[in-house]
Amino acid sequence: MEVKETVDPSVPQNEAPEDTRYLCYITYFICGLSVVLPFSSVVNASQALEERLVDLPVADAFLTHFSVLYMVTKLIFLAGVLFMKRGRKVMARNAMIGSLVLATSVAILLIFSIWEQIPPNVFYAFLLILSIAISLSSVLLESGISGIIAHFPPRIMQSHFIGQGSSGILAALLAIILEYAISGKDKRRVLMICQIGMALVVTVASFWLQYFARKTPFYVHYESKVGASENTEYEQEANEKQEKLHEIVWKISDLLGTAFMSSFVSLCIYPYFIVHTMSTDCSGPRTDWKHRIFRPLAFLVGSSFDLIGRSLPAIPILFRLNIPFLPLAFSKFFILIGLFMGNVKIKGRQLPFKPILPSDVLFFLLLATSAIVSGYLSTMAVVAAPMRVHQGVRSKATNLLVLASIYGAVSGSFTSALIAYFLRSISVELPIT
Repeated sequence: MEVKETVDPSVPQNEAPEDTRYLCYITYFICGLSVVLPFSSVVNASQALEERLVDLPVADAFLTHFSVLYMVTKLIFLAGVLFMKRGRKVMARNAMIGSLVLATSVAILLIFSIWEQIPPNVFYAFLLILSIAISLSSVLLESGISGIIAHFPPRIMQSHFIGQGSSGILAALLAIILEYAISGKDKRRVLMICQIGMALVVTVASFWLQYFARKTPFYVHYESKVGASENTEYEQEANEKQEKLHEIVWKISDLLGTAFMSSFVSLCIYPYFIVHTMSTDCSGPRTDWKHRIFRPLAFLVGSSFDLIGRSLPAIPILFRLNIPFLPLAFSKFFILIGLFMGNVKIKGRQLPFKPILPSDVLFFLLLATSAIVSGYLSTMAVVAAPMRVHQGVRSKATNLLVLASIYGAVSGSFTSALIAYFLRSISVELPIT
């Protein structure tokens, strides 16, 4: 998405240094990956984790419970972090260092617990506790990064969001590759460790790259603006004209509703419809791709089309700030209805109804449609919200949009859990053959 970069009027434009070898752009792309990749890695290793927990009655609900805890924790901590007084360099760096320590500790503990054959019930409780730690690590990293790059040119922020959108693709591709590359009795354990290990490597790499990026003239130039804008005459004028919170909410109410609905429907699809959906034709051998990679392939399709949706505003004809945001977000409910009519199943159980439109092609088309609409709407909403309010309160409008999105994700996770519980209660367990 091409956005005109803002330049401090007190500094001549020709004095703004270049991003040498795109180091800062690449650094914050990797940082974007590291914010979401730990969650994406667990999601794409969920099938292996469920097999590890197979003796527990809640094994097939693991991802639902994990997602709910992760999202609730993120909502609580992010609400506190976003509306704290931010912008201090030391504060941002401390948050990022805390995130690195926490993420590294979580990864080491996860790898140890996966390799050691601890009891399934202990392992399950341990995973749920670690979901809170993973969420907190993500919040610390995201708040630390945003406290710095909010003062950088828009393309740096764009690279960060593109990195977040690419995390699901990377995790799903690794799951598919490992499914065919690894064999033997320890296959599932190795697959889980590789996913967690990849998340750890990317997280450490993001901090290592930041170490070098901070030494570049480009980074030093823009980092010097952190906290300095509070003392400018422009900021003083903006503070005098600041709108009240209820005025901001009213001006961006349709965008807040869009962010909520888009995340709500997406989190009903993730994790429920992907985790509990199987191919309509599972009659083939267990080595068939429909048994082995149907779930990671679904994640790959969803993540890829979400990234495509985020990129659509780069096309001038699609860069529209006056589109009917809320009706488009509500239209995603038809996608939920279509998925209910298709491939919904519960592994090992028989539902009292049959799919009306059973089709793998339909399932992937609906999944792709939902993802591309979500990616496009979320990007356009983030662009449109600050433009509707006064310059001095644009960050507050963006923060409200982020909170609405997270609240929608939490509500969607709970709804997904209720759907799973309801369908399980009306289903009958199939005899073991």
